[in-house]
Amino acid sequence: MDIIYVYLLARLKHLTHVCDNTTPSNHTNHLTISYMKPIKILFLEDTSSDVDLMKYELKKGNIDFVSIWVETEGAFSEALRNFSPDVILIDYSLPSFDGMKAFKLVRETGVKVPFILVTGNISEQLALDCLSEGVDDFILKSSLGRIPEAVKRAIEKKNNEKEKERISAELLDSQTQLRELVNELQVVREQERAHIAREIHDELGQQLTALKMDIGWVIHKTKGLDDGAIGKLNQMLGLSDEIIDTIRRISTELRPAIIDDLGLIAALEWKCHDFEDKMNINCKFISRIAERKFESNFSMVAYRILQETLTNISRHAEATVVEVTIYEQDQKLFLEVIDDGKGIDIEKNKNRRTLGILGMKERASLLGGELIISGAKNDKGTSIKLTLPFKNEYFNC
Repeated sequence: MDIIYVYLLARLKHLTHVCDNTTPSNHTNHLTISYMKPIKILFLEDTSSDVDLMKYELKKGNIDFVSIWVETEGAFSEALRNFSPDVILIDYSLPSFDGMKAFKLVRETGVKVPFILVTGNISEQLALDCLSEGVDDFILKSSLGRIPEAVKRAIEKKNNEKEKERISAELLDSQTQLRELVNELQVVREQERAHIAREIHDELGQQLTALKMDIGWVIHKTKGLDDGAIGKLNQMLGLSDEIIDTIRRISTELRPAIIDDLGLIAALEWKCHDFEDKMNINCKFISRIAERKFESNFSMVAYRILQETLTNISRHAEATVVEVTIYEQDQKLFLEVIDDGKGIDIEKNKNRRTLGILGMKERASLLGGELIISGAKNDKGTSIKLTLPFKNEYFNC
């Protein structure tokens, strides 16, 4: 499963790199295709001579275009719907409908089209205010020669934005697909664990138990063997007991039967007691939730996260006391694990992207949950809080 997480990170990193490095130079072909057809330009202007001058400069700048000229708000709204312009050139100041009102109207409709203000006079502060609102450019009527370049740049900018949106959508889709893949693999993995655990416990365990009984029968029935032979048989009997215990341990680690037999809460409590016995670390379990039959995957996510957390504590925390609390609130299950160990360097672990922590967080997110780790290096203790939302399919009371 670690290989899957490595692949997940590598794939997301690649897609993010592609998204972050989208530049005009990377999309020359895309822009060329856009320029193969005439650019549709919508003019909002109350002076025909100014429209003629702008058209002249566009033709002079080798811009292939078709256009519509409107003067009123109603005609402008209709042109937005029916003409679908590639770029809008608007006089900042009109008798009844100014350029910024037109810009807000365009933004309210959700149409993403380059918007360029053309004005006879504008202050520096007003120009900055317009640009901060999202206007693509502004041009003084005394500098209409800038129009062709401004139009090209504005369309290029919008095309790049659309391309980034497309890549972002692909990235989101890839994330969703990868999450679904990981979720499916987690389910398959747990099913395989359960199958192997049953095979080991039922088949191999039964065979070893039969072998142990046969050895005991031989010891009981055989007379006249020397002490060395009897001692060897007793060693075989003791070894059989050790192998049976090992099989039970491996089977339990693969799939603790207590989850299926007694439920999640009992399994979490058993895990805490088992951790305390094996690691000689005081582990207190507090439950403020009623036992119920949770859906199998929900139970295994909570159990595996606690298992991984306790493993990390035993390896790294140097703790003497651990407190595990489980409760429910606002249709969510909360599992908190607090230790008194040496703490954790959150930033260092973020940079290292440790697969253990990443795996726990991914398990939680697959069920719409969250895993929060708090603490600092050399501080006293670390806190891990798991939140899993209840859903109708997750449990039956």
